[in-house]
Amino acid sequence: MMDDDENLLEEVITKLSKIMSLGNEGLDSNLGGGIPWGSLILISGENASGKSTLVQQFAMGALEQNKRVLYVNTEQTIDGMLKNMKSLSWEPYKYFLDDKFTIIPTITTKGKVKQNTDIIFPKLITLLNASKHELIIVDTVDFFTQGLSLTKFREFFVEMRQILRNDSNVVLVFPSFFMEENKLDQLTNLFDVYLDIKFVIDEGSGSLNRIVNVNKFRSTGELVSERIPILVDPAFGIRVSAVSTA
Repeated sequence: MMDDDENLLEEVITKLSKIMSLGNEGLDSNLGGGIPWGSLILISGENASGKSTLVQQFAMGALEQNKRVLYVNTEQTIDGMLKNMKSLSWEPYKYFLDDKFTIIPTITTKGKVKQNTDIIFPKLITLLNASKHELIIVDTVDFFTQGLSLTKFREFFVEMRQILRNDSNVVLVFPSFFMEENKLDQLTNLFDVYLDIKFVIDEGSGSLNRIVNVNKFRSTGELVSERIPILVDPAFGIRVSAVSTA
C-alpha cells in the first residue's frame, strides 16, 4: 500500500513538473491543469478585453512555482505594473525584489520610448535570446513589429520556437486588430497554444462579457475547454464565470 501511495505521489509530481500552473483554479481546471512547458503561446484580444491581466496571471502562476519570469511591458512603467498587480490581490513585489520577476518597460516616467522598428526589433530578439527565464512574456508585440512583412513575422516566430527549452514558455501578446491587419492568422500553426479573448453579449441580462476562445492547445492528455467565460475583477484579477452567450 505504501509503495502504491509513493508511486502515485511520484506520478503527480512528475505530471505537475511538466505543466505551468496559471495560479488560478478556474483557468487551470479548464486547461487540463495548466499549460505544458516548452510551449510557444499566442494571446490575442480586443482593446480592454483583459489580455494583460490574463498574462500577468500567467506570470504569477509561474512565480508561485518558483520559476523566473521576464516580462516586456509596452504599456506601463515598472512601478505602475507592480502597483496594478498588487491591486488585484497579487504579491509581485517579493518576487521582483528577489530578482525572480524581471520587468522591461518601454515606458519611463518621462513617457513612451520612441518607436523605431529597425532599432528596437533587433534589440528585442537579442534580449529574448539571452534570457535564462523560464517564462518570457512580451505584452504587446505589435509595439516592436510595426511594418514587418508576413515573412519576417514567420522568421520571428520560428526564432521564438528555437529559444524554447523543455522547462520554459514564451508568451506573445497581440491586439486583435493587429492580427487581422497583418494576416497573422496564417501563422498560428507555429504556436502550441492560441487563446483569443472576445467580448460577447449575455443572452439573459444583455451585459457585455468576455470569452477566452481556446483556438489551439498542445495536448496534455487532459480535457480542455473550448471556450472559457471570464470576468476581469478589479479586486481579484481573472475569475472564471458562468454566462450564456449568443
